[in-house]
Amino acid sequence: MKNLNTLFFALFIILFLDACAGKNSQNLGVVELSQPVFISEFPTDKTAFVNFTNTSNFDSNLTKALSFNLQKAGYKLSDEKAANFVIKGNLNYFRRKIVKDPNPFYGSVGFGFGGYRYSGIGVGMGFPVYFNDDDYDYRTNSYIYDAQVSLLIRIKNNGNTKDYTTNLNYQTGRNLNGTSSITDEFNAQISKIILQILKTE
Repeated sequence: MKNLNTLFFALFIILFLDACAGKNSQNLGVVELSQPVFISEFPTDKTAFVNFTNTSNFDSNLTKALSFNLQKAGYKLSDEKAANFVIKGNLNYFRRKIVKDPNPFYGSVGFGFGGYRYSGIGVGMGFPVYFNDDDYDYRTNSYIYDAQVSLLIRIKNNGNTKDYTTNLNYQTGRNLNGTSSITDEFNAQISKIILQILKTE
């Protein structure tokens, strides 16, 4: 009996710690295209112009981030008139949703021990039927971010010009990151998708 109670107690602790740790697993974002973009012909001269505007309330440096990643991929930056790859767009919105997490210590925990000539241990934990605003742990709230970037890629090749447009929809899973931490990840994910469209990744 003693061994069985000890096993139940150990299992309770493991499940409790696993639940607490679960919210620290982070999905830092995926990007989906509103419509696929297939570029069949590419200029041999890899000169690029990048400019993103921003009508969201989120301070983004996407132009600088993508320019840096393009240079790493072998592109040379130029003005819009001279560039063979013109990449423009707008950050339409960037939103953060707060996910209120119930306080893991809300409720009650009790322990019991056997008396004279008897041994045993009991563990109990009570949970409330419902939560209100006072039952949440504001120190461990999670966040979900989503954003949308409208994208234009203009290809100039042998005197011909062709435009490709799509929307890049970004969303994270639940995570504990503030907006400053998400910024770099957002820029990296958007840059990665654009480089994939240009077939440089």
